[in-house]
Amino acid sequence: TTPTGAAILATVVDEFGPLPSMTLDAIGYGAGTKDFQEQGNLLRLMVGSVADGGTDQVWVIETNLDDVSAETIGFASERLFAAGALDVYCTPIQMKKNRPGTLVTVLCDPLRRPKLERILIRETGTLGVRSWIANRTKLERRAVRVATPLGEVAGKIAILEDGTEVFSPEFDDCRRIALERDLPLHQVDQEARRAYETQRRVERGDGDA
Repeated sequence: TTPTGAAILATVVDEFGPLPSMTLDAIGYGAGTKDFQEQGNLLRLMVGSVADGGTDQVWVIETNLDDVSAETIGFASERLFAAGALDVYCTPIQMKKNRPGTLVTVLCDPLRRPKLERILIRETGTLGVRSWIANRTKLERRAVRVATPLGEVAGKIAILEDGTEVFSPEFDDCRRIALERDLPLHQVDQEARRAYETQRRVERGDGDA
């Protein structure tokens, strides 16, 4: 890039990472007037739309806990999710002096890392956290709603590399219907999956559902 381009980027961008999977609309080039021996004085700009699938980067934040109650860890997880964590999970580990402990792992986007680190430290009392950037490969996804005999259920469709579509009902909708109708959760989940398959057959024209 040109020095001017670097200055603009340092001012306006939110994060730096590998080029994401995207549909390009335009590519532009600009050349500076100064000649460098080490490299070309060029700036390239690509404009496009990022695909739902593809690759991106997330921050991984971790800490080891050996003197914190399960209730405290659960509350900390709730606060982390509420603050925008992509995922929070706990793993049993064996720590020094044969003490059982818990590894708490948080996934988040770069902008939320500082806030989530503060929450993790404040709520658990840990003396420190580890963090690093991880590359993530994602399937293309889209939201969908299906009508079941029990009510409407939201869900997500993941599209595999071969084009196969996999439907997953949203837990919150299934939980709400299960409580309202006093039904087992798995029954509501199965009804949603059947409704999606029926909807797909109708869309493909495979006969009456």
